[in-house]
Amino acid sequence: MQKGAGAVKTVLRSLISLLLALLLAASACAVTFTDDAQIRHRASVVFLHDLGLIKGYADGAFLPGNNVRRSEAAKLAAMICEENPTPSQPSSYRDVPESHWAAPYIDYCTQKGIVSGSGGYFRPDGFLTGRELAKILLACVGFDGTQYTGANWAAAVDRDAGDLGIYSGVTSDPAANISRDNTCRMIYNAIQCLAVTGKNEKGEPIYATDELLNPITYMEYRFRIIKFSGVVTGNEYADLTRQDARLPQGQTILSGHAPFSVSTDYAALGRTAELSAVRTVVGNDVFYSVLGLPELVPSEVVFTVNSVDRYTTILRYSTLTANAKTVYYLDGNADTEEFLLRLGEDCEITGLDRNGDNVLDAVIAFNHLRGVVASEEPLRVSVGSEQHPVVTLDGVGTLRKGGECRCLHLGGTYYVLP
Repeated sequence: MQKGAGAVKTVLRSLISLLLALLLAASACAVTFTDDAQIRHRASVVFLHDLGLIKGYADGAFLPGNNVRRSEAAKLAAMICEENPTPSQPSSYRDVPESHWAAPYIDYCTQKGIVSGSGGYFRPDGFLTGRELAKILLACVGFDGTQYTGANWAAAVDRDAGDLGIYSGVTSDPAANISRDNTCRMIYNAIQCLAVTGKNEKGEPIYATDELLNPITYMEYRFRIIKFSGVVTGNEYADLTRQDARLPQGQTILSGHAPFSVSTDYAALGRTAELSAVRTVVGNDVFYSVLGLPELVPSEVVFTVNSVDRYTTILRYSTLTANAKTVYYLDGNADTEEFLLRLGEDCEITGLDRNGDNVLDAVIAFNHLRGVVASEEPLRVSVGSEQHPVVTLDGVGTLRKGGECRCLHLGGTYYVLP
């Protein structure tokens, strides 16, 4: 019986592992909307969509420019606070009957001190300003909402939201109505703040901590999401650690970590990126389900030029320099400084200073090869005297036999550039 039970457990564990693996593979495909091109904060939108906080409309659009109503903000706030927010009793707003779709969320947030009305009215269909959203988000992550009341509430909100980075990336006036696009960005910023669980006798915030008593973000405290950061050393285009190699489609490696089930562009190779993932443990196996899209760290000093002359000019006349510790990559493979001699007229060179010391940590170059379409079905391109099957990158138009194109050769595969 014990052997049979052990066998059953092994089978169940294998099935669970398989289902999780399938789930993680599915997470590599980011949601797309019909108006993706209009979404400025796409990484934030995709992240919150994956988290289940927002969604698009039935016709497949997201409508990033639409303003957010107070009822919608109450629902978002309630879901940010709890998985199943339930009010203990209905509120007494004259314009929020119990039959209103947002009544449970409005009641919940009112009881938590996250939102409030005026004169007995909540105005559920009224639009929300950026500052009002910031006030709601400060309360969501644990700050006492009563400190953002009275004549000086706006200044107090702007001070704390500014200091905590909640307004980061949002260019609209806090006094203006907030769009769906900017709302996603502000929520994404807010849940990365440290989680507050109360305040001490001096009125200072008390932060949530992990097992080692290190403060943790609200994202980890509420959603059990961990943020990872590291240099992109490999993806489905190339593996910088191996010659002419690449990872399976839909995988990315950050330095110091195992592969994540998420895609990144070839231009991310060598760049420092951040991604967020939910950790799941099954027996001795650990799985990470990536949410949203990896984001390149903006603090890096980076330049990209399209000729050797421009690259050498930057090193000659700027404060940036290369030294013996600078590493070089050409077409996804480790190389030396002599790669400059093997670059053609049409190329792409990126210099990276990751720590701001004016010394390039890495120089990454790609040769753009001239090709001619040899056949359309299957798609093959002649590069020099040889024909190769090719993969088209996003943005490439219709290719006709005999037409010219530009190609990249990475990880043993030829790609047609837009």
